[in-house]
Amino acid sequence: MFLGCASAITGLGAGATVVGIPLGLFLEVLGAVLVAAGWLVAVLTGDSDIEQFVSHSKFGVNFPSTSRDPKNKPKWATASFGDWSNAADGLDHQINSLMLLLASFTMEAPLEGKGTTVRVALGLTKPESKLSLHFTTVFGNVKHDVDLLVDIANQTMKHVRGDPQDLTLVKTGEFNGRTFVEVRAAFPEAQRPKGLQADKCDCEVLLLLDDKLTVPGESKPFRYFVSSTRGLRTIGTKESSYD
Repeated sequence: MFLGCASAITGLGAGATVVGIPLGLFLEVLGAVLVAAGWLVAVLTGDSDIEQFVSHSKFGVNFPSTSRDPKNKPKWATASFGDWSNAADGLDHQINSLMLLLASFTMEAPLEGKGTTVRVALGLTKPESKLSLHFTTVFGNVKHDVDLLVDIANQTMKHVRGDPQDLTLVKTGEFNGRTFVEVRAAFPEAQRPKGLQADKCDCEVLLLLDDKLTVPGESKPFRYFVSSTRGLRTIGTKESSYD
């Protein structure tokens, strides 16, 4: 139910209705759902990101907030909590911040990926969403540095900048109900260093949710050490992910 309401928000524009529902009624329903979700999360996990969002939203106990200190603003928030009560754009900040929370994703380096592969398990995406990846890989004395852009909906990848890349080394799928994108950094077959394994591979990832919103926030990509860090990391909503 919560995700259903959140998906509906993605259609919110400057108009006064959302999918044919009057905006006021829609917000009342959304508020009830968020308050319920916030209460449940509070019981289970304490001061979580979604609980923090709910408490500072229009329906929360900390609304309106007087906090405008940038140091107290979570990275997923598009403005300080104090700005969420602005008549002009406060609602937009609340909706966009919720979008960033729901669009959080996880990353891992698959053990079978030759040390140059990342798997990104996605949260909320839009039809226009894209995944930007910057790989820096070292094979012995050979360096491979490349920027790639994956069109999630169309399941295609294009070369943006840097060294040649085998553009066939991308795949998408679903696991445990989540869409994932897997990309391996490598030269085209004919140009690959023979007999060399990757000594080091770093990957910077940025989800372009639409033409304005990015995950992590503030258009700052998350750096993932592929060859030295294996296993699941939650990024995009956890503060430690931005450190």
